[in-house]
Amino acid sequence: MKTLVRIAVMIALTYGLLRLTGCEPRTNDQATAQEQVDETIESLKQERDELAAELRELQRSIDKKITILEKNIDKANGDAKRELQEANKKLLHERKEVEQALEKVENSTEETWSDVKTGTRKTFQDVKREFNELADRIASITDSDDGK
Repeated sequence: MKTLVRIAVMIALTYGLLRLTGCEPRTNDQATAQEQVDETIESLKQERDELAAELRELQRSIDKKITILEKNIDKANGDAKRELQEANKKLLHERKEVEQALEKVENSTEETWSDVKTGTRKTFQDVKREFNELADRIASITDSDDGK
């Protein structure tokens, strides 16, 4: 009889311990928290993709301007040629900055995204401003060269 009681107690104790450590379905709070995490990650990916697309578009614009500029350098003479060569050098430098920023964006993680986004946005704005200024300067050089 004692053995039977011991077995019953052991079974009850084992069952109790298994219930305490067993897996239970997620509660609504846990499910909602996971959904929020998933939404945040998706939002970060979308921001990263949008910024990468903006950088690629800027890169294409710079490449087009470099192609046009190289043709104009071949036609130019004297001071205009030197100024166009200097502008070309700056455009190549700006293109390299965009390339590096794009690489940072593409290699960023959820943990580093905030810092990468801030730095890359600033780089994007600076390069875009410089690109527009150079485009205006190039246009004025080529326009004045055409008039000679």
